Amino acid sequence: MSIRMMIDLRYSPEATKRKDAVLHMLEKHEVETLSPKKDQENWETKKNYTQEEIDKKKKEIEENYRIIETYQGCVLDTREYNGYNDSDFYAIVWDEEKQKLDRIEYATTRGWTYLNGAGIDATEEVREKARLEIKKWAIGYMHKTDVLSSRKITTGKICKVFRSRKIAKGSIVRVIETFVSHFGAQWNRPKDDNTAVVEVKGSDGKRIWTAMGNLEVFNPEQYYRTNEEIERYAESYSRQKLYHMPFVGSATLVM
Repeated sequence: MSIRMMIDLRYSPEATKRKDAVLHMLEKHEVETLSPKKDQENWETKKNYTQEEIDKKKKEIEENYRIIETYQGCVLDTREYNGYNDSDFYAIVWDEEKQKLDRIEYATTRGWTYLNGAGIDATEEVREKARLEIKKWAIGYMHKTDVLSSRKITTGKICKVFRSRKIAKGSIVRVIETFVSHFGAQWNRPKDDNTAVVEVKGSDGKRIWTAMGNLEVFNPEQYYRTNEEIERYAESYSRQKLYHMPFVGSATLVM
């Protein structure tokens, strides 16, 4: 079906510049729908239109309003974003000119968009291009999350002490357990400054409690996934047809 949107040529000249754009005249019933009806009170202006005014409006619509059809064979998915008061409807498309995925909003409840619509019609060739784009995005995303997650203090990680009254600065420790401390003035601490139980290297298993804010992960690169692992997972992920993920979030991507 591609994407069909009603435009006003006077205010949307750029919409007709797309190479794949196809302009359609509005059908008779669509013109009637947009035109005010005689002797029918308009909810916005509270006005009854004369036949002359109706004819003038119809002529204006016929001369300037068009249905523009774009992204033929390139619509991969259609979705809806539900806001607090309104909903927006959008399509995930493959932009052949830019050679990348794009998100196009084609309708909304914020205004009159009843003639607009979209339907999935992507060809196999387009789907394969989109799949490779998703795979590329997933690989980049996982490398970024590795950098962040590898520096997060969790059970089992080797850390270095850079400040503490209980442990010598520079000591290498292994995190045995982490938990939220109920002691001290919690409101004066950073959100992630919870307590860790650590085992100091070379102390014959001695365990000490210390704030996680006193630690930093030692050699965080050791917790990165290998390129082979990332490549394998990205390949699998790209075949799930989740074309919208680069535009709405990526929580389900983290292993």
